[in-house]
Amino acid sequence: MYTVIGLGGVGCKVAQCFENYSQYNVVCVDDEPMDFKDKLVVKKQSSPEQYEESFKTIPKRIKDKIKQDVIFVLSGSSLVSSIALKFLHQIRDKTITVVCVRPEQDLLDETEAMHEKMVFSILQEYARSGLFKNIYLTSNSEMDSMVEDASIKEYYPAINNLIASMFHMVMVFDHQDSEVSNFSIINESRRICTLGVLKIEDGSESLLFPMTDTMDARLYYGISKVSLEQDRNLQRNIIKLIKEKNQELCKYSYGVYQTQYESDFCYIKKYSSKVQEF
Repeated sequence: MYTVIGLGGVGCKVAQCFENYSQYNVVCVDDEPMDFKDKLVVKKQSSPEQYEESFKTIPKRIKDKIKQDVIFVLSGSSLVSSIALKFLHQIRDKTITVVCVRPEQDLLDETEAMHEKMVFSILQEYARSGLFKNIYLTSNSEMDSMVEDASIKEYYPAINNLIASMFHMVMVFDHQDSEVSNFSIINESRRICTLGVLKIEDGSESLLFPMTDTMDARLYYGISKVSLEQDRNLQRNIIKLIKEKNQELCKYSYGVYQTQYESDFCYIKKYSSKVQEF
């Protein structure tokens, strides 16, 4: 069981999408009242400094809900995210993975933009130092092309569901025996990650964040039982693609997993040890 903690409006909305899966319990933390069972509502403040100063401890009723493995979701544009480091410090005995959602920068006011950049950079530095298992970066601007058919009412829920569903599927594969795999151990310094989709037909990639200086790329092939039994070229095509994509500083590897879906798909996880800028 994993605990997904959403901090701030965006973080809470993404975290609640994980309720679609039985492997997670969800805790929401925000400065706005919410209709959610496991929640912590902190007092609204007028500045990031006041949020940080006013937050003291995680209540026992919330701390008791937090399991050993934590997925911490937030966006630095929410000023309440100023309490993130204090909150994370109080659960430092847990295994923590951070998911950072970058909003459209042009839509932020000056205070929100400065705060978002600070949170975005600091959390990456903390991940690089080993305080977090990984940090996953996503960008609404990059995900826009993946939800192009969504109405205005569906737009942000579609983005939030995309993050949760992709993250969940990769987690499932990481805990599932593959049909075949050549994954190697990832260097511990490469803790900054993003996810994406690879189009099996032509090998094109769509990432949740425009990652630079990538040093490893894992391809997770979700293949139907029918394709596994009948596609005589699948293994050859994967190996050919890997050879074409391999670079001197970024090596690709792959795992093939049987799924219950009718359509085949491939997700990507990319790693870097370099702090990303945007």
